[in-house]
Amino acid sequence: METIKDNELKVRVLLSTYRAMLGMISPNVRLISIDWGIDHYAIKAYFDRPVNDDDFELLKAITTEVAADFPQMNNFKEYAEYSLEPIEKIKALKEMVFLRYGELKF
Repeated sequence: METIKDNELKVRVLLSTYRAMLGMISPNVRLISIDWGIDHYAIKAYFDRPVNDDDFELLKAITTEVAADFPQMNNFKEYAEYSLEPIEKIKALKEMVFLRYGELKF
């Protein structure tokens, strides 16, 4: 099996995630971040209202698309939280992949 260098894996995971998110982000999503390794992938989204089953389905759909690109990954996790905290106080995973317009206050 071909080994993937860390930097190449990062690029491939980010591109796969961005492709999987196309057309999937609802207006209630404030921030999405991801974490990954050679055998795992996690996605975490923060919402501006209480989380419901549809929100988890959205995240599951994204991880399903990513899983199709990385057969070596066998551990997938989805996290969804409701938070109105300022973005600067929210604990994101390894890499932020989406931030809603207007969230950063200068």
